[in-house]
Amino acid sequence: MAAVAPLPLKSEVAELPPPKDAEAPPAYSPEEHSSSGPLSDGRRKHRDHIVSLLTTNIQHPSVSIADLDAAIHYDKDYLYSLHQEKSNWKGLTVYKCKDDPRGWVPKYWWWMGWTYNFAGERTEEAKEFGRGHEVLKRAREGIKRFEPIKGM
Repeated sequence: MAAVAPLPLKSEVAELPPPKDAEAPPAYSPEEHSSSGPLSDGRRKHRDHIVSLLTTNIQHPSVSIADLDAAIHYDKDYLYSLHQEKSNWKGLTVYKCKDDPRGWVPKYWWWMGWTYNFAGERTEEAKEFGRGHEVLKRAREGIKRFEPIKGM
C-alpha cells in the first residue's frame, strides 16, 4: 500500500496574488445590507460581484467565506420571495414563474411536498442566476472540504 502524502499546511502554500484586473469585493456588513431590505440592490450587486470573481477563478483569493455565505443567503432570500409571491401560484398548487431557475420547488405549503415549475422556458436572467448559484455552491463546498475540524 502506497503512503499518502499529507496536505501542506496553509503557511507552506504560497499565496497567489489576485489577478491585476480583478478588484476585491467590498466588505460585507450585515447591518448595511439588512437595513435596506433582504433583496436590496446592494446585496444583489455584492452577490453578482462575487459570482463574477468566482467565474474566473473558483478559488479566488480575495473571496472570503463570509462573502460566499452572504451571496448564498441572498440567493435563498430571492428564491423564497419568488416562491411566496401569490401571483406565481394558480390555486396554491400549480407554480408558474419564469424568473425562478428551479425546476422543482416546494409546494406553497412546504409540508405538502414538491411541485414542478410549469413556467416553460425560463428568462435569460433566471438562467444566469441559476448558473451563478451553482458556482457559489461549488465554491462553498470546496472550502468546506479544506476547513479544519473543530476541536482537533
